[in-house]
Amino acid sequence: PEDFWDPAGITNGKSKEEILNLRAMELKHGRVAMLAVLGWFHVAAGYHIIGDYAVGEHLDNNPLVNLTQMPMGGIWQVVFTIMCLEWVTTYVCKPPEEKPWDILGWTDILIEDEKSIWNQFRKAENQELNNGRLAMMGITGLIAQDVLFGDFGEAAVLPCFGAEACKELFSPVGPAATTEPFLGAGFIYPPLAQ
Repeated sequence: PEDFWDPAGITNGKSKEEILNLRAMELKHGRVAMLAVLGWFHVAAGYHIIGDYAVGEHLDNNPLVNLTQMPMGGIWQVVFTIMCLEWVTTYVCKPPEEKPWDILGWTDILIEDEKSIWNQFRKAENQELNNGRLAMMGITGLIAQDVLFGDFGEAAVLPCFGAEACKELFSPVGPAATTEPFLGAGFIYPPLAQ
């Protein structure tokens, strides 16, 4: 939707400030969901080398299982980082009241001319909003699919989504043939320190 979309009527009876605050929360949740979907497929693809070395063993490619294998120190680092980012954007570098989602301060340097070819910021804002909504639904679906059926989307990182028709096109040799399709033929992880 281009400017305003509220089929559930959540904004009925709300002031302009409350609507701006709701929009800022929606954008923040959308940004977090976009990062979560990216992280989900990153882990599902098997690319968690830093985590493997930090723990000292190969972690599972299932993102929910991988989360339970993370040491408590790592989990607290993530929680502390999120708390610091929230504190900075809420108290230290507070966004302007008329555009509370503008955490980088673009408001003062943008020209509000919608017709200018150089300023498509309104279109980019709508794209971010819609992509955030899609990502919120996407990460919810990925988690539900993993919990209910045990399928965490590992086929999404395979060439042609793991279809049999593409096996001859992308068939590396060696131990990486089934688990690491994009790392090249015969890639072997270096041994972990014991």
